[in-house]
Amino acid sequence: MSLALVLATDAHLAWMLGEAAAPDGLRLPPGGVDTPPILRWVRRTLPKLGGYGSWLMVDDGEVVGLGGYKWAPSATGEVEIGYGVAPERRRRGYAGQASRLMLATARADARVRALVAETAVGNVASQRVLAAAGFFKTGRGWDDEEGEMIRWRLELRDAPAAPVPPGLIAQRFDALYETTDGKLVRSNSFEARPAPRFHLILSAEGPLIRFRGDVPEGARQRLEDLAAAETWDPDRAGPPATLPAYVEALAAHAPVETIWSGPAFAMFSDIHPWGPVVDMTEANAGLLTGKLAEWVPDIGHRDPFVAVAQGAMAVSLCASVRISPTVHCAGVETHPDHRQRGHALAAVSGWAHAVQALGATPFYSTSWDNIASRRVAARLGFQAVAADLHIA
Repeated sequence: MSLALVLATDAHLAWMLGEAAAPDGLRLPPGGVDTPPILRWVRRTLPKLGGYGSWLMVDDGEVVGLGGYKWAPSATGEVEIGYGVAPERRRRGYAGQASRLMLATARADARVRALVAETAVGNVASQRVLAAAGFFKTGRGWDDEEGEMIRWRLELRDAPAAPVPPGLIAQRFDALYETTDGKLVRSNSFEARPAPRFHLILSAEGPLIRFRGDVPEGARQRLEDLAAAETWDPDRAGPPATLPAYVEALAAHAPVETIWSGPAFAMFSDIHPWGPVVDMTEANAGLLTGKLAEWVPDIGHRDPFVAVAQGAMAVSLCASVRISPTVHCAGVETHPDHRQRGHALAAVSGWAHAVQALGATPFYSTSWDNIASRRVAARLGFQAVAADLHIA
């Protein structure tokens, strides 16, 4: 088997539909490649693709399948791919080889940054092909003909880093805390939790530091000196190497109870929901009572607040847990029984889209040891912009 991709033309589709002679000496397998409705649909897409993006799978002169883009790449570089192998030529490895060839072609297409695809829940063979090619699941959907579908995505190249608006990182403090005379008082949330004694944000703008009002002058000066020497490295994972010194400075005043550190991400490019989400209101609060009941009191206080529902039950959610006019900070939860199914990707993307519609910047932060949460941020295209350290 030596499979090759041949750029599809109108002449090829006319031939496969029985309207013209075979071009280029090609031949069809017994039974043809696909049904006439599918062939006509592929033919209609050719002009929309601008003459590039649809291919014949050809093995030794025989067309054994079709594959390509379902639409032209979007402004953000996203395109859906699809493929099919002739019924008489299945289970011969053509799908896997064709997917690898299409990936190589897409990587060489400067317009394409990410590929998406859908497979029927029962189509295990196609799921294996996509998983082997590096695609990951992003959620579920529905097709009137094939039923429940699994959505997939593969990032081919990172989006170029966007410039961080001047002052935006400092404005994040306004979203996180209520302050008096520049001192941390409490969390900026309806439950008004106590603020940490110390919060350091490292970013490209340099270190930013805030204290609670009860931190004595000597400890503040020591912490400021430590912070002044810090730099932010977006490729470094973990708290500052000088963490013990920060803890020692605060422990001299009062016992240290909690230490939290992790990366902070922001979304600067336009994002759209990766799957269906529901806006949470008092009217549909019952969706939360089955799996995520502890979030019911938050409705009305954390807008935007969206959830991914399965039937009459929310299984994943994302809400604005800290809010300012320019910055919204995400709170995310997926019930343990429904993790690793792409629900968090749908919830967070739906929330971020709603935040952008308000004219604010979505921020997403997590701890260094929460690898799954950091993967959600990366897959959605959130840009690493800072690292947090706060101590109470």
